[in-house]
Amino acid sequence: MERASGASPPDIGKTREYAQNPRLNIPPGEEFNVTYGTLFARSALVAFAMTVGANTSFADGKIALVVGNANYKKIDKLESATKRSDAVAGALAKIGFEVIARKDADKANMDRALSEFARKSAGSRAALFYFAGHAVSYRDHDYFLPTGIEVEDFNDIEFSAIDVGRAIDAMSRSDGIKIVVYSSPGYVPLQKRPPNCDPGRRVENLAFVCGLDHELAAKGGAGPDDSFTSSFVGQLSGSGLDVEALFGRVARDVVAKGGRPPDVSMELSRRFNLDKPD
Repeated sequence: MERASGASPPDIGKTREYAQNPRLNIPPGEEFNVTYGTLFARSALVAFAMTVGANTSFADGKIALVVGNANYKKIDKLESATKRSDAVAGALAKIGFEVIARKDADKANMDRALSEFARKSAGSRAALFYFAGHAVSYRDHDYFLPTGIEVEDFNDIEFSAIDVGRAIDAMSRSDGIKIVVYSSPGYVPLQKRPPNCDPGRRVENLAFVCGLDHELAAKGGAGPDDSFTSSFVGQLSGSGLDVEALFGRVARDVVAKGGRPPDVSMELSRRFNLDKPD
């Protein structure tokens, strides 16, 4: 493994170049591991992993399920999760996504939304799931918390929350890229730390992205810092929405704002562009 220090991290859109040249100029505190032609970039909360292959094209069609849960009944409420989900839904609609939007969804509402999302994902060229709200890691799985959940112990997490694997399964019939993006408030019930950001298994053409939008509970505090979601929305409004490059720009923008970079993992067989046919 080579280490270096100096300039900004490389554009992840140039994976082949960097895989062939492990002597990179990277900022202090970050490591790049180059193994078997796949680039792994890790810092405190950032990891890039991808395999880029041949380019083909699929039929048009982009679908997104966007959920913002703020008004939790039995655990800490969040100030702005629904505002963040509204911003993401609007940005995705502007670039041609059909958006299924849910706010303050309980378990039954989230189940129904996932069913609709699964039906509409079939044959799509891009399927994206965004969640803003509480998320918890348990037994190597990440779980999204519905608004009505009562968290007494991890049994409630396992049987009353939404396993991230279900969101991935809902996109399984998409012919194109599958993207999971979720915004954590920086702490979660039972753990008081961000979730692990782990898809739980390898899935071809899956981009898995977790960001921190630090947010104190509605009971008090200085209010939210939406550095991750605001960067994501801002980059969606730009041009050139190659997925790898998009999340690379999001990460750099978050760092420029003084935030912690998102955790990103990708395993892509080819290049994907969200604003035009591949």
